[in-house]
Amino acid sequence: MSECVICQEFLSAEPIGVTNPCGHPFHRECYSQWAAVCARKTSYEGFVSCPTCNASCEDFIHTFVDFHSQPPRTDTQDYGDDDSSLGSIESADLIEKDLSEIN
Repeated sequence: MSECVICQEFLSAEPIGVTNPCGHPFHRECYSQWAAVCARKTSYEGFVSCPTCNASCEDFIHTFVDFHSQPPRTDTQDYGDDDSSLGSIESADLIEKDLSEIN
């Protein structure tokens, strides 16, 4: 799990967002405070640098992440071997056959 480089807390504690275009994640409130400090320190209004990589941030995108959900299962987890794609192909062939019979 990542942490906010501004406050050093885990990102699951509060609403988060990511910087655009570099995509580094921060707590929304931490980034707002960082942006205010950047605005006071520069003569260029609206300039904000990324706290992680110092790139110029065009925007801050609010994201909604559920850190408690389980990752989706993959075919290899479902079938337990490398031949899992065969089951998917066979299922697709059966669906295609059923659709052709309907039409």
